[in-house]
Amino acid sequence: MVRWKAFQDGLSITIVLVSLVLEYWFDFSRDCYVIQVVLRDNFPSFISQFDKMVLIWINPGLLSKSLTPVMVFLTLFGGIIFVAGLVSVVLLRDRRKGVILAITLVFSIVLTYLFKELFMRPRPFMTIPGVIFLACSFSPSFPSGHAMRISTVAGVLHRLYGKRVGYIMLLLSVLVGFSRLYLGVHYPSDVIFGVASGYLIGYGVAPFIERRLFTWDKIQDTPSPPDIPE
Repeated sequence: MVRWKAFQDGLSITIVLVSLVLEYWFDFSRDCYVIQVVLRDNFPSFISQFDKMVLIWINPGLLSKSLTPVMVFLTLFGGIIFVAGLVSVVLLRDRRKGVILAITLVFSIVLTYLFKELFMRPRPFMTIPGVIFLACSFSPSFPSGHAMRISTVAGVLHRLYGKRVGYIMLLLSVLVGFSRLYLGVHYPSDVIFGVASGYLIGYGVAPFIERRLFTWDKIQDTPSPPDIPE
């Protein structure tokens, strides 16, 4: 039992590290081609003005050689490869909780891309002069997929493992969201919506899925009635 626990710990750490390396390669080590398309930010003017004011203060306002590697590292935690690695770790340790996390996350990711296609918001480096993009991002801007994914994980883990884990992951979600602003690939409203909706989805959908799985397991485990002799 002790050896199996040690094996689980070692494999979990390996999965997390490999996921981070693959996420870095996927996001930052490839050539990035940006297609400049003619798009307008059709969000209400008060939101656009707020986004512009806050974002310019961060990018280019806070850009520095020492802070950029930290932001690059933080943004990896919202990538789809890293999140898939987290799901694998939870599955390894508890199959039932891993399935709950995986199903909730898939639901959240589908919603994210539906919103992106619905709003078709251009990236800020395409619409705000002076904003410098430091990461490859090809899909529409709203909402932030990185922020929404990791905050969904936070909401689910809050349900499954308690407040402490949930709040730590929520803090990580906020840091990931800030990194997306620093890298110039999202507006503040993209991140705010992503963190808030992702957390609510994770916290609200997970128990619904858990009840369905519990009901199914209970039905499966119910012994069959004994045969009645004729």
